[in-house]
Amino acid sequence: MSSESVIASLTAAVDANPNDVPLRLHLADLLLNAGRVSEAIAHIGIVLARDPGDAQAQALMQRALGGGPA
Repeated sequence: MSSESVIASLTAAVDANPNDVPLRLHLADLLLNAGRVSEAIAHIGIVLARDPGDAQAQALMQRALGGGPA
């Protein structure tokens, strides 16, 4: 299964269950790895809007904005 098909499947799963934070952050991580930064930032932003203290979301956002390890 290609990374694009995994991303598509996870996107569908997040659409079906938008409150699943771990799934959304996993999708954001895969999007970052695929170079789809703006899409990843959108998902991370949703998590941070609900819980600004989420450490995983903070780390992913820092990475997305170029301030953390790839």
